[in-house]
Amino acid sequence: MLSARRISCLLCGFLVMGASSAMAVPITFYFSGVVNQINDPKGELNGLVTIFSQSKELGTFSGQYTFDSEAPNTSPYPDEGIYWSQLGLTLTVGKMPIEANPFSILVWNYEVGASGRDLYHIGADSSAITTLDGFRISDFGPISFRYEDRNALSSIALPIEPPPTDLPLYQPLSFNIYAVGPNGGSISIHGNVLHIIPEPSALGLLVAGALVIKRRIQPVS
Repeated sequence: MLSARRISCLLCGFLVMGASSAMAVPITFYFSGVVNQINDPKGELNGLVTIFSQSKELGTFSGQYTFDSEAPNTSPYPDEGIYWSQLGLTLTVGKMPIEANPFSILVWNYEVGASGRDLYHIGADSSAITTLDGFRISDFGPISFRYEDRNALSSIALPIEPPPTDLPLYQPLSFNIYAVGPNGGSISIHGNVLHIIPEPSALGLLVAGALVIKRRIQPVS
């Protein structure tokens, strides 16, 4: 039996298939979560970020990213989609702001029996990431869901709804940032994304576009 989330994804997928030829819509996802592990041997974060059990203010993160619903797939592989966006990602971890532009959305889709598992991952080149003076982000994965279920994602198409957060994950950590501190120390911050919420107005535009197309293709009686 299909869950409400799955039914919603299927309906939204059909709408986008109808609307995609008529309009490209900027879609924004908002996300938030908690920090549960920090490696900072030189203490360079110095109260900027802590784990959630020590501080509810400094142990949380939130952000948003925006992408074009018509972004092309730049991957040559049949089981992978890579979609780049120059519309920006912003993130605050504790009191540490981070921005990435451009960034990429990576989608893996494996059929049952194939090696590997489905994946939804946000990433960016280190040269495209900015943060506080003195810190340098060396690797970046603020959202990464690698599912135990090899059919968690229906295809490699660019998802216009957030990835499911209620399915078993193959890798439990879904938020990872690696940085170099002002004194040269290696810093890593890990946590869990708890919520990803789409901006309703963007999905509304896609629905409206689908309805316009439906009217255009209705046969004349």
